[in-house]
Amino acid sequence: MTKSSSLLSTLFVVCDQTIVSKEGKLSLIGLFSQTFVARLPTTFPQFMIVAIVTGKPNQAYSLSLKLTDPTGKIIHHRSLEIKLGHNGQTNIITPVHQLPLTLTGTHTLTLTHHKQTL
Repeated sequence: MTKSSSLLSTLFVVCDQTIVSKEGKLSLIGLFSQTFVARLPTTFPQFMIVAIVTGKPNQAYSLSLKLTDPTGKIIHHRSLEIKLGHNGQTNIITPVHQLPLTLTGTHTLTLTHHKQTL
């Protein structure tokens, strides 16, 4: 768990699928930290990026989600506008479709608020 100003990311994962119940309970299916491909270049068909962010209740924030390849090149970017609930928490569920992969090695996923990593 890391913090940026008054924001904390208490969960930050990649998975195959998510389910949110009518009560708001979050279920994650197929958590993974690495992938394997037969050859490059390729396209990774689909995955979900999930974060639970906590901070000041009812506060709105602008976040940035970036995925970089081993050279530091941004291969996926999404700007996110969130508002925390009355309990000071929100779930962020971001689907990624058809991600092109051209390099082997460590790819880095970051969630930031005003250039500070959560």
